[in-house]
Amino acid sequence: LTEPTFLNDVHVKSHRKRRTYECWKCILVQFSFFSMSIARLQPSLGFSSSSSDMMPPTSFLTREDGNKIAYLHYNPPAPHNKGESKNQKPGILFCPGFQSNMHGSKSHTLLSYCISHNYEYTAFDYHGHGQSSPHKCDEYGTIGRWYEDALFILDHAALSNQQIVVGSSMGGWMMVLLAQERSCRVGGLVGIGSAPDFTVQLEKHIQSNVTLATQMKENGFADIPTEYDQEGTYRIYRDLLEEAKSHLLLHNANGEQIQRNIDIAKDVPVRLIHGLQDEDIPWQSSLDLSKQLTCQDVELMLIKNGNHRLSSTQHLDRMVDVLDDILRRVHTLESSS
Repeated sequence: LTEPTFLNDVHVKSHRKRRTYECWKCILVQFSFFSMSIARLQPSLGFSSSSSDMMPPTSFLTREDGNKIAYLHYNPPAPHNKGESKNQKPGILFCPGFQSNMHGSKSHTLLSYCISHNYEYTAFDYHGHGQSSPHKCDEYGTIGRWYEDALFILDHAALSNQQIVVGSSMGGWMMVLLAQERSCRVGGLVGIGSAPDFTVQLEKHIQSNVTLATQMKENGFADIPTEYDQEGTYRIYRDLLEEAKSHLLLHNANGEQIQRNIDIAKDVPVRLIHGLQDEDIPWQSSLDLSKQLTCQDVELMLIKNGNHRLSSTQHLDRMVDVLDDILRRVHTLESSS
């Protein structure tokens, strides 16, 4: 485990030699231009990370109970080298956050990168999120259900033999569960504002608020104010909080923080990015996760002025840089094996 790296929003000190395009980006930043990844500097590609026309059509997979999972899948063209199968290249699987969906800025940016670099890309909406059924999160929306959705997508939609899983917020919890369950297919993890065990924090918040605690006791749910939803609240069901206790990584069922080994394959590279100004999920959550992962190649990057979303141009560029580094390391491991 390396020491946490502190980063600011504009200039980032690299741990490794930068490629030519990264040098260009540093020059652009010094002249106060927008920082962009090389994928967005190529006009011949004909799209940007904010354009909606680059998104592949939405597809659906049906779960055993009849509910449908919406997903996006980009399958790159066949390689020019006839001896190389495109399934030999890693794919990118994106796990969104709680009450988020596959059409956010992170998903657009990752898709742009995959198209320009010829990688498979898959993203999806959890049960009760986005375009998946039901159309609103209900009492059946639990950590276990959403994890099963992610696993179902990995098994039935993501084609490449090896997947680099990028998880945002709750997706950072999902990616670790996937790495534990499908170690043979998960080749790397990138967490952005990772929120493992965020339900523990939610439950404590509800219990400390008389109005919310009363609502939960009487109705089996509590409407927590939030700035991220148009209605101004997230409805949190008791079932979500209770069921989550079966999947906690950093706490026991009583909500007490514990030290335990989180076992994933030792050669899986993990990069965790977290904002020091995150008021929703403390950056210490990513620090604790980085300490308890059993794999050896783990780095934690702290963004000095970063909030929970980490969705500014500079933050999205950092995500792409980290993903690019993970892919280089995976290719190096493959070539040396």
